[in-house]
Formats: sequence, C-alpha cells, structure tokens
Amino acid sequence: MTARLNPDLLHRPGLAAYRLSRALALSRIGSWHSYAVIATPRAGMPAMPKGYSYRIAAHMGEFEAVAGVAGVDLAVAQRRLDDGCVCLIASRGAAPVGVTWISLKPVREDEIAALYDCGGRAAWDLGLHIAPEHRASRAFAALWAATGDWLDMHGLAWSLSRIALYNAASLRAHARLDAQLVGRVQALQIGRLQWLRATIGGQTTLHLSGIARPPKLALAAAIMV
Repeated sequence: MTARLNPDLLHRPGLAAYRLSRALALSRIGSWHSYAVIATPRAGMPAMPKGYSYRIAAHMGEFEAVAGVAGVDLAVAQRRLDDGCVCLIASRGAAPVGVTWISLKPVREDEIAALYDCGGRAAWDLGLHIAPEHRASRAFAALWAATGDWLDMHGLAWSLSRIALYNAASLRAHARLDAQLVGRVQALQIGRLQWLRATIGGQTTLHLSGIARPPKLALAAAIMV
C-alpha cells in the first residue's frame, strides 16, 4: 500500500479534474476522467447492523426483483453479471435498501476503456448504491458489512475500487473505513481514441488505444497480503 487515504490532499486535484471534465463535456471535444484507486481493508469494515441482512444475486433473475434500488439499468447489470460480478443486496427487514457489486475477476470500467485486475489477491467492488429514502439509515454500513462477509468467504483481506477525485463524500466515507490510496488513473478520450495514465503502487504506465480495446491494469503488486 502507498498511504492512508487523506481526502483533503485530493481536494485541489479533484477540483481541477472536475473543471477539466466539465469543460470537455461542454465543448463536446472529448472526455476526461481522473480517479483515485483505493484499497479498503476487511478489518475496517463494520459488522452487520441490527435488523439488516443481505443476499447475493449472481443471475439476472435474482437481480430483477431489486432493480428499483440498484441505480443501474438492466443492460449494465447484465454486463456486470456476464463479467463475473455478483450483486450484494442489503435489506432492512424484508425491504431492499441498496446494492453493491464485487468480483474476483478483471472488471470492465463503466466510464473509460480499462480492465481492473486484482490478480486474485483482492476483490474489486463497484456500483454501491442506496435508495434515496434509505440514505439516512444504516444501509451504508450494511453494504460494507456484506462486502466484509463476502471477503471472508473468499479468504481475502482487501477490496479495491476507484473513486472520482472530485467525489469528496465518497472519499471521506472510505477514509472512515481505513482505506489506503494505492494509485491514480487518468484518461482522456477523443473520438474513439483514449490516452490513459495509471500510477499503481508507485509504478506508472501509459496506454494509447482505441476505446474498444481496453488496457488491463494489473493491481496485484499494490496489494499487501
């Protein structure tokens, strides 16, 4: 790992990334994305709050019943399931309150052309979403408790993810879970071409490719077992 996640240190680059992203979007020239890659330790994840539970959906039939609280359309959900992700569904009593996704396999990025590969040494989590009416509840803790339980089942100590640098709320939430900053990913897309710069565990790689040929970003070297 490189350093404990400190959202304050990412505030200024996060604002710059947001302004550049907005400017490119408004100009319709292309798009810019800048992410922090973080590792959340199992030891920092909470216990399941009282009155909450979770279940695992590995097939579309299991997911469709909770699609209304998932925050993604069915096409995105199907792609994630096809890629080997499973959906962890948290409930309060009988009511689903939110979902998160997790995988042991390389995961395709939603916004840029990239594959995140933890090499079997950690999980990759993505797409945590809580229904608006439950955001003042313990749903966030329940989803992270579910993630921790899933990691235990697979004998893993870390879950990695990426967060947009300007998403201060998410960065602060992960910092409270003792998350570590392990790298940065930046991508510029113009037409069907993409330039990507990834710094993972202190090693920087550059990739120029078409968006239909996403580079694989190897993350295993940044993971402390």
